Parts: sequence; C-alpha cells; structure tokens
Amino acid sequence: MAIFYIVNDTSSRHWIVFKTLVIYNHTLKIYLEHFMNEQLPEIKIDTASLVKEEVFTDQKIGSIRVLTPVNANGEVDTTRKVAFFGQTQVMTPGGALPLNFDLDAESLSTAIEMFGEAAKQNMEKTMKEIQEYQREQASKIVVPGQNPGSQIQMP
Repeated sequence: MAIFYIVNDTSSRHWIVFKTLVIYNHTLKIYLEHFMNEQLPEIKIDTASLVKEEVFTDQKIGSIRVLTPVNANGEVDTTRKVAFFGQTQVMTPGGALPLNFDLDAESLSTAIEMFGEAAKQNMEKTMKEIQEYQREQASKIVVPGQNPGSQIQMP
C-alpha cells in the first residue's frame, strides 16, 4: 500500500524516497545473490572454548565479568582457569571514557580488591596512549608548500 501511494504521489520528495528504496532493494538483491553463490563458511560453536559469563556490579563504580570455563554439558571445566575482567567509565572533558581491563585474580573477592588499582593503571595507560596519538596527529600537520608525500602529480 505504501509503495502504491508513493508511486502515485506527484511530490518529488516521495519519488526520491521510492527511488532510493528501489535502488537499495536492487543492491541488496545483488549482494544476496552474490553471497548465496559463494560457499558459505561453516558456523559452529567451539565447544573447547565454552565459558559461562556472569556480571557482578555495585551499580555505581563498575562491574566485574567472570568467565567460568564449562564443557558442552554446562559443567564447570576445572582444567581451565576462570577469567576476570573489570569494566568502568571515567568522565573526561570529552565525555565518558570506557575502561576495560584484565584482573589477574583467583577469586571474585580478590578481583574486587584488585579492581581500583587495576582501573587506575588502565586509565594511566589509556591516557598515555591518547597523548601519544595526539602527538602523532600534531606531527602530521600539513604546511602549505611542503610535499606531504602524496603521489598525486599536479600539471
């Protein structure tokens, strides 16, 4: 019904919308035909890497993700180590800066104790990386008359 309305509407704005939909659908059809002609990759869960994910949070400062190894039956796999990851955000003048970091802990209580120091170290590392990135970008300032290494030849 909507397509019939758009086709019969004399407004150029609606015609452009309809034309865009036709082009999009045609492109999507071509992409799907190409994709279906290719050999599809096998999509399979790696049962040797299964983990159960739990998230513990204080709903104020951050959260700790606990990845407990399990086998295909959902039973805990004691041959692999439980992994702990911290997540928090730090407010900066540019907005919230997400921090994600490993917690090398043996238990949730140890991960909780380590959280603050690990977050601080990750924030310092992130700030150094940002400063390094800013230095790299500042050194790329193009000055008129200098050849920035472009391969474009001017006549």
